[in-house]
Amino acid sequence: MSGYNISLASEYARKITAIIAPTWGTVVGFISVLGYGLLAGFDPPVLRAIIMAGIALLSLSSGRTYIALKALLFAGVCFAFLSPPAILYDPSFHLSFLATLGVIICTPIISNWCVRWVRSYTLAEMIAVTISAYVFVTPYIASSMGTISLIAPITNILVAPVIPIAMASSLMALIVSMFGYVSTFFGAILEMPLSWIVLVATNGGVIDFASINVGATIFFSVGIYVILAIWMIIVHYKISNAIPPLQSAFQKMNSQDESNLD
Repeated sequence: MSGYNISLASEYARKITAIIAPTWGTVVGFISVLGYGLLAGFDPPVLRAIIMAGIALLSLSSGRTYIALKALLFAGVCFAFLSPPAILYDPSFHLSFLATLGVIICTPIISNWCVRWVRSYTLAEMIAVTISAYVFVTPYIASSMGTISLIAPITNILVAPVIPIAMASSLMALIVSMFGYVSTFFGAILEMPLSWIVLVATNGGVIDFASINVGATIFFSVGIYVILAIWMIIVHYKISNAIPPLQSAFQKMNSQDESNLD
């Protein structure tokens, strides 16, 4: 979740700053990205997320379109030059790269399917993001660690809605930490989503058959990724003519969600 957390931190900082000083929003957003990396540790997944968040902020400030896939590939090229061992031997970077790639490529496809059964596009997208990341990292985990988690998609969907609340509360608690009573208030708010995350993780881990042991090899994983690539090419080709009506349906559902919230 490091990339997701960093994007939330930068977006919160940018929007809060933009209220007071609009011209400094992007700068403060980038500083918050670096600050998050400093607190979390500049591990390969965090650095990958920082590079992508930095490109997104630069695109936003310059008025250019941000293309996530190009940003991800650029981050991979940076690691190839700056830290070649991470490209070859670091599982954390591999998992972070694969999960992000899955989210970028598969989420639009799976969202198109989920939205037919879920009336809220926000919920459909949340499910699609979780499944996309899971599909792309599972073959790698199966071959490198010998296990497959069967409960991970469900637990991730259960905790995903409270992540923004936890991030916003922790950011506000950090900002007002010099004021005892106010920081205590935000700390109390932060305790609720964190308790839910711990509860889901703890109970999910003790469920029978939460994970299974497999004897997959690297050749098995490569074969799965080849099948995924072929499948995505075929699906993208089939739905290319259906994208405009689906987008209009998504926009209609988004407007309905916003009206319900109002």
